[in-house]
Amino acid sequence: MRIFLIVFSYINLFLYILMYSLYEYIAPAVGFTDLSIGAQSFLKVLLLVVAGFFLGLAAALFRKGRSGRSSFDYNLFLLLGLAPFILLLLSEGSMTDYLIRIFFRSSQTLTAIASAIFSRTAVYAFWYGISIGISVTIGTAAKKSRLSTTA
Repeated sequence: MRIFLIVFSYINLFLYILMYSLYEYIAPAVGFTDLSIGAQSFLKVLLLVVAGFFLGLAAALFRKGRSGRSSFDYNLFLLLGLAPFILLLLSEGSMTDYLIRIFFRSSQTLTAIASAIFSRTAVYAFWYGISIGISVTIGTAAKKSRLSTTA
């Protein structure tokens, strides 16, 4: 069962990355061109978060989980997912540009570095999805012995 889930996760990862990379060609065929620019950007970020989730899930499946119990590790999620979530919220926004101008107004080099750090929306979305996926623990049922212990 675990191997099936790992293969399934990698197939889904490949499909979502393919959908992200071919988004400009798929969107007119599906009718996403009628959506606003913000909604289209959200869909692209969502595709990356889901692709990252499947990569994180595959990594989590390589770990040995507790048998018979599936869970979500909130502590691990907060540890791994807080930084990409904050950076994803701050990426490519007018508030971020305003804060960069306030803090780094005199140094053009620091402004360029801060702008480069906060403009990586795809990286932060993929990182956030991986942190969600790796926080999931899927338990598998213990195999029952076919040998009877009663005589």
